[in-house]
Amino acid sequence: RQLLLAGLVVAGLLALLGTYAVSRAAERELTMARLQSDFVAAVSHEFRTPLTSLRQLTELLAAGRVSSTERRSEYYEAMRRETARLHRFVEGLLDFGRADAGVVERRLEPLDAAKLVRETVREFAGEAAARGSSVELTGAEDPATIRGDGEALERALWNLLDNAVK
Repeated sequence: RQLLLAGLVVAGLLALLGTYAVSRAAERELTMARLQSDFVAAVSHEFRTPLTSLRQLTELLAAGRVSSTERRSEYYEAMRRETARLHRFVEGLLDFGRADAGVVERRLEPLDAAKLVRETVREFAGEAAARGSSVELTGAEDPATIRGDGEALERALWNLLDNAVK
C-alpha cells in the first residue's frame, strides 16, 4: 500500500510538473506570436506611408496632371526621397535579421566621418522639412577620417535624426 501510495504521489507530481511545463511553453509561444504580430504591424505601417506617397505621385505624373516643370521636379525629388527611405528601411530590416542570426557583415574602410554626417544631415533635412521640422548642423568642416562601414553609420545617424524629429 505504501508503495502504491508513493507511486501515486510521484505520478501526481509528475503530472503537475508536466502541466506547468506545457503551460509555460504555451505562454511563451503566445507571447512570441503577439510580438511577431506587433512587429509585422509596425513594419507594414512603415512601408505603407512611403508606398502611398510614391503611388500618389506616380499616378499624378502618369496621368499628366502636373503641368509645370518645376512641380514635376518637386514630385520627382519627393519620389527619390521616399525610395531612399524605403531602401534604408529594408536595409535596416536586413541588418536586424543578420544581427539576430549572429551574422553581421561590416565593410570597414577609411571614410570622412564629417562628410558622411554633412551629407546625411543634408538629405535628412528634406524629410524633416516635409514633417514641419528643421535640422541644422554646426561644427567644423575639417575632414575627420575614420575606419568604418559608411552605410551602417549613415543608417545609424539617420535613425538618430528620425527619432529626434519624432
